[in-house]
Amino acid sequence: MKKEKIKTNPYSPSRPANESTFVGRIPIKNQLVNGLKQGKSFAIYGSPGIGKASLLLAVKNELSSQADQGIIPFPFYVKCHQTMDTTEKILLHITDELIKTFHECKMNCPQEIKTKLNKLAKAKNLETSLNLILKWAYDQRKRSHLPILLLDRLHHINKEVIYDMATIFQTLVNKQQISLILSSETELSGEYRDDTSPLRHLIDDVIQIEELTREETELLVQKASEHNWPIEKGVINYLYEITKGDPYRIHYYLNAVLLKDNRISKKGLKQKDTEYTRNYLDRLQKRNHIPTENQNQSSSKKPATENLQEPNPTQNQQKNRPIQKIVYCVVCSLIAFFMIAAAVADLGGENFKDWFNQQTLKKSIDLFFQGTNTLIHSLDYFFHSIIVDSYTVIMIAMLICFFVIRYFLKK
Repeated sequence: MKKEKIKTNPYSPSRPANESTFVGRIPIKNQLVNGLKQGKSFAIYGSPGIGKASLLLAVKNELSSQADQGIIPFPFYVKCHQTMDTTEKILLHITDELIKTFHECKMNCPQEIKTKLNKLAKAKNLETSLNLILKWAYDQRKRSHLPILLLDRLHHINKEVIYDMATIFQTLVNKQQISLILSSETELSGEYRDDTSPLRHLIDDVIQIEELTREETELLVQKASEHNWPIEKGVINYLYEITKGDPYRIHYYLNAVLLKDNRISKKGLKQKDTEYTRNYLDRLQKRNHIPTENQNQSSSKKPATENLQEPNPTQNQQKNRPIQKIVYCVVCSLIAFFMIAAAVADLGGENFKDWFNQQTLKKSIDLFFQGTNTLIHSLDYFFHSIIVDSYTVIMIAMLICFFVIRYFLKK
């Protein structure tokens, strides 16, 4: 009996593409790999979810596999965060990731060297840090290493820190002690053209990452068939039409339809596209377009009229709510009053007017009781017709009073 092959979902929109799902970008990847080995530095940019991190990791894997001869390319991936608001924090993070990458290569850095590296990072002395750890690495393998920094999410860092980092990197690049790729959502075109900017002389080439082509989309869809998932005919053209080759959306749609339908069909893709259009674009924008410090400052300089909100159409309704509360309370109170009166009259075996007169209340309200006596007896007849005990009626009336008071006191 043949064992059924296990189906695994190769798509993951929340993580960068791995080696099995990375498709396309071959010319760009080769350009980056060859340039980095020659000591060049690059800057890449593209919209959120376009595949920048996937490309950087693919470059890292390619360089790591070419460590057979001569100088060993040593790429390490560093992801920036909003909390890295100073140069010292970024250098500490770079140092930590460099040590982790050596650890992945089964080269455990001694604690003594780690302590020295942290002190040098706090002093913004990246050159001495690299020399220290590269000397230690050479003693381990008797071969030289070329550190290649893959710095991702640069848009989370403010411009002053970027300039400070670029000044530090420029010295190392000029001495051919490091190569790097800077990745961001937006192009720093103004900085690259500014003669006084350290980025102008640091970066050799700027590359924009664009959407996948139809052929690359087809290659990505065919990854599902390699994992024994059925694919309906015609879905490739439809998927490319609704996603425009956006890698994130392609991974999101394919992952979702496989989890739900166990197959890739046009119907499933259409449903996911509707959900994505309705809900996911807003969440994606909030997650990826987090304003930096500079953006916050620029937004605060906008005219005050841009921050004004449109009038709320429900404001007039909110103004009328106190009147509605009063009417609601009065009506419910009258209903509860009549229910209690009818129940008490039934318990006393007499009409409500006579019972109330026995309590020596003012006779000035006698006319009111005469008018309500008919209604009370009608309610009394109704209670008996549905076989409701008078005590039960009183309990119901008390509950109504409770909810009236609760509603009235509610803010």
